[in-house]
Amino acid sequence: MEGRWNDHRNSWRARRETCLVALKWVIEQDIIAGAIVGTRNIERLKENIEAVEISLPREYIDRLNMVSLEF
Repeated sequence: MEGRWNDHRNSWRARRETCLVALKWVIEQDIIAGAIVGTRNIERLKENIEAVEISLPREYIDRLNMVSLEF
C-alpha cells in the first residue's frame, strides 16, 4: 500500500508542477494580457498564485514556445 500512496503523491506533485509551469509560461507571453484561472477552493488558488513567483529556465521557455507553434 505504501508504494501506491507514493505513486499517487508523486503523480499529484508532477501534475501540480506541470500546471504551474504552464501558467507561468502563459503569464510570461507578451501577447497575453492575463490568465484566467478557475478553481474550486482557496488552496488551489493559492497554489496557482505561486506561478507568479517561480522562475522558468530559458530553455523551458524556448521549448514551450517552439511546441506551442504547432497549435
